[in-house]
Amino acid sequence: MNARTITSILFASGLATAQAQVIVDSGGFACGLDGPAALDNGAAAAAVVQFDYSQAEARLDVTVTNTSPIQPDVPSPLITHVYFNVPAGTVSTATLLTQTAAGETQPAFVFGFDPDAGNGDDPNQAACLGTFNFRLAAADVSEGIANDLAEVFCFDPKQPLLRGPVTFRFHLEGPDVHNLTSDVFAASTSRNTSKPVNVAVGFGGANCTGTGTLGNGDVCRTAVFVRGAPQLGQTVQLSVIGGERCRAFLGLSDSAGPAGLKKFDLPIGLPVLFTFDFGYLPLVTPEAGLPVFIPFAPELVGFTVYMTSLTHPYLQDLVGPWTFAPAYALTVVGPFDPPL
Repeated sequence: MNARTITSILFASGLATAQAQVIVDSGGFACGLDGPAALDNGAAAAAVVQFDYSQAEARLDVTVTNTSPIQPDVPSPLITHVYFNVPAGTVSTATLLTQTAAGETQPAFVFGFDPDAGNGDDPNQAACLGTFNFRLAAADVSEGIANDLAEVFCFDPKQPLLRGPVTFRFHLEGPDVHNLTSDVFAASTSRNTSKPVNVAVGFGGANCTGTGTLGNGDVCRTAVFVRGAPQLGQTVQLSVIGGERCRAFLGLSDSAGPAGLKKFDLPIGLPVLFTFDFGYLPLVTPEAGLPVFIPFAPELVGFTVYMTSLTHPYLQDLVGPWTFAPAYALTVVGPFDPPL
């Protein structure tokens, strides 16, 4: 069933939680270079940034691993900065609780949070890759995150190097912190740039002279979530967040997935009860939302709906790549109950 407008539908609080991973490497974006993404001296660098979010506690764990290629007798780069995002207006305050590594040396990154990364007063600028909500910064390259297997660096450290993976734990506050998921952080994009990315990572010390900031290269990576309290008698917004100029179709089912089809796996179950075409996500803030009123009907309490989006890049209606957002579960609660 397709629709362009609806007045009411059956919904609930977001409950899906899982880890989401973003890879930053030569297949992504860099500033001032054509071809594979690299540092300013042509050196290769890479990282994996993993998000693990607890909705109930509004706790975000971000694990950063330096996966830069290692070459014999060539100084390896270290991670000096990490940038990532959250949908506009969902988080008002973020506090860095802990930062830990498995090795002897512990991280001492400085944290900066900007609740509005697009209002013109944007301290978290990652070179040409735009502005971000979250920034983690080492004091200098010697305090950056090293590849755990690397042995050669461009300086003689006074203490053992900081070896990855390193995990940063945050506590979040804001109007929709209990509606977010790990996938939402991984799919939110930078702003104020012609090269929007989900995550940017700064490197230094590659072959002693190489520095630069690289961003991931995912095409139309999206996530779905809900804005507002999914309670009887309330209006919520079903949102798709992701890359600009990506066309998004929202799909809903009352059964959990995945559903195996001939050429792909659908993240939600069959049948798909409702679909909605958002068109192309806007350029300034690539998010689209569908307002939905939850009727004051007690029999809806406890009813769960599963949501995903099907997305493809600009002007690629008939050819790939097509991608699905991970499934998101919403459960209706009573008018005076906390979200489940």
